[in-house]
Amino acid sequence: MIDKYGADSVRFFILADSPPERDIQWSDDGMLSSFKFIQKMWDLSEKIYEILKYKHEDDNEKINFFTNQIINKINQSLEKFRYNVMIANFYEIYSFFRKIAEEKKNYKNLKENFKNILIIMSPVIPHFANECLVKLGYNENLNWPEVDNKSLNQDKKLIVIQVNGKKRNTLYTKEDLNEKELTDLIKRKLLISKYFNEGKLIKTIYVKDKLINFLIK
Repeated sequence: MIDKYGADSVRFFILADSPPERDIQWSDDGMLSSFKFIQKMWDLSEKIYEILKYKHEDDNEKINFFTNQIINKINQSLEKFRYNVMIANFYEIYSFFRKIAEEKKNYKNLKENFKNILIIMSPVIPHFANECLVKLGYNENLNWPEVDNKSLNQDKKLIVIQVNGKKRNTLYTKEDLNEKELTDLIKRKLLISKYFNEGKLIKTIYVKDKLINFLIK
C-alpha cells in the first residue's frame, strides 16, 4: 500500500477510518479516496503558490477567522485522540482554501495562514506538508501555531463589503456597529482603499450585521 499510494495516504486512511479504540475496517475504496484527497491538496497548494506571486491585496479577515477556528478544532481533536474528527477538518480546509484560490487574489495574510494550515496538517501527512512548506520558503524554525482567541468570538458577524453593488471584500466584526463605525473600521483596515482613492463616495447603503454597499463615482 505504501509503495502504491505513499505513506501519507496510508496514514491518512488509517486515521480517517475509526477512533483509536475501534478496529480498522480496511477498504480499498477508502484507501484510494485518501490518495485522491492528497492529490487534490497538492493541486490546491500549487495554485496558492502561483497566486502568491501576484501583487498583494488587502488582508482578508475571513482567512484569519477560519484558520484560527480550524487550529482550535484540531487542537481539541488531538487532545481527545479524535483523529477521525481531525481528518474531517482537513476536508473543511480543502473546501475553504479552494474557494479562496478561485478568487485569484494574493491577500497579504494568505501566505502566513496557509503556512499555519500546513503545519497543523503535518502530523497526519508530514511528507506532503514538508514539501509544500519548503516550496513556500519555510524550511526551519517552524512552531505549532497559537490560536488567536479573539478570532474565536462567536458573536462576530460576517459583513459583506460591496462597491456599486459588487462584492469587493468581507469583514468579521462585532454586532451592533452603526454605519459610521463600520465605515471608519473599513477605512482604517484599508479593505477597499483603492475604490475610495479612485472615486467619490456618493451614498452608503447599510443592512445591519449583513452588508454595506458604497456607491462611488
